[in-house]
Amino acid sequence: MNRVRGASSIPVARPVLAVVLGALLVLGAPTPVFADAAGPTNYRSRVLDIEPDADGIDVEVLGGDSFLRVSARPGVEVVILGYGDGGRNEEPYVRIEADGTVLVNVRSPAYYLNDSRFLDAGTIAPPGAAVDAEPAFEVIGEGASHAWHDHRIHWMSPEPPQSVHAADGGPVVVFERWEVPLIVDGEPLTVAGELVWLPDEAPIVPSLVLLVAGAAALALLVRGGARPDLVLAAGAAVAVAAAIGGYLGAEVDRSVATTHLIVAAAAALLGVLAVMLRGSRPKDARLLAGLAGLATLAYALQNLGVLTAPVLPFAFPDVVTRVLVAGAIGLAVAGLVDLVRRGRASEPTEAAPPAPPT
Repeated sequence: MNRVRGASSIPVARPVLAVVLGALLVLGAPTPVFADAAGPTNYRSRVLDIEPDADGIDVEVLGGDSFLRVSARPGVEVVILGYGDGGRNEEPYVRIEADGTVLVNVRSPAYYLNDSRFLDAGTIAPPGAAVDAEPAFEVIGEGASHAWHDHRIHWMSPEPPQSVHAADGGPVVVFERWEVPLIVDGEPLTVAGELVWLPDEAPIVPSLVLLVAGAAALALLVRGGARPDLVLAAGAAVAVAAAIGGYLGAEVDRSVATTHLIVAAAAALLGVLAVMLRGSRPKDARLLAGLAGLATLAYALQNLGVLTAPVLPFAFPDVVTRVLVAGAIGLAVAGLVDLVRRGRASEPTEAAPPAPPT
């Protein structure tokens, strides 16, 4: 008996460990992520025009108002200028060379100020970084494109401007015109745009209906006699797939925290599949399915704002993004609830004391 138990547990543990480590290596491989990535927002910043017209570049705002991205066509050189001295004497911040190489001036104060969405007391340029300092460029990438937090295009506080508080609930123009200076093939250009605050939308009701429907479907399958481990594994698979779909659909680079949650959810799901393929005990699969559901739930709650925010930083249509998040929450909650319920049901109960002899 002891030999059989050992033989069944070790082979299961090894493939589970292998798939978990494999997921961490594949999904957790170095990828461009931001500690301060874009999220659901009420602000929409957009480019209105480029003066004078330029055929060699494309400029767009990503993540509502979070990032400004400049892309150069082959053979075109672009210099993105920093903040300068009060809007004057702007220093070179980023240079995109004709061959697509992207370089940053590490002596530009903008290099340090653009590291976060909102400035705080700790966001300062080090000594030697100044508007009038001799530029020192370092290569940061290829691809003839660069995206950054440009503080000229968004509101610089988590608290909305006073004009929003004074409005009647409709859209509010925060900046009628913002400007970002560039130099393209030696010629100065100005990218101009506007920043608008938009009120919350109300698609939360259909999203909640979908959430409840997903949870109810899992519960009915289990109560109807389906194997709980298979049902929970299927629910975890759909929930994780929804989370990964939302993650991959992000318009811009993802945050470190979001990446870790997706890695954890995918690793736990791979563990579920490995345990089930090995024919291990159903409770092992349920446990790993619960872990996948927990990581997925954390991811979905992190993105809960997609249910009400009017501007979503995802490449998918808004309705698809909302369905993915709501569905992930519903399936994850259903799996976790069933896991807890069955865990309690399997707890040993104290045997009743024997009846006294008559």
